[in-house]
Amino acid sequence: MSGDPRVRPAGSRDSEALLGLWLDLVLHHRRLDPDYPSLPGIREALLGEVERGLRAPGCQIWLAEDDGAPVGFLFAELDGPEGGASSGGSGWIHELYVEPDWRRQGLARALVDEASAFFDERGRSRFSVRVESANQEGLSFWRELGLEERARILEKRP
Repeated sequence: MSGDPRVRPAGSRDSEALLGLWLDLVLHHRRLDPDYPSLPGIREALLGEVERGLRAPGCQIWLAEDDGAPVGFLFAELDGPEGGASSGGSGWIHELYVEPDWRRQGLARALVDEASAFFDERGRSRFSVRVESANQEGLSFWRELGLEERARILEKRP
């Protein structure tokens, strides 16, 4: 760890690094909740989402690196038509993940700042995130940034 990570927009050459981080995120969620969904073909499904996020005009993915090694990412998407403030809509942060050794050092906040600027530049001052109930660290992080609960998802388990 150099201690001086950088955040940059991801590009097509970053697909495998993003996929690896996203798979780490899935493992993180499974450690928190053994019932976290496990999908057949998850690697291919996530790679498809990475590719969509890198190509779609309403999406942006940022990659955090330390000396060229991936240590975190954020996937953001506009909700509704892309455009200026008159187009309405909001934004979604679909995924945010920072490797455990890099947490509590401002890297997640730097990634969120990039997403906030992306949304603001497109007239979306409002954005949402979905946080798993078992992810207390994540819930605390988002609350510290001023996000408030708006909805709950209830689930019937077998």
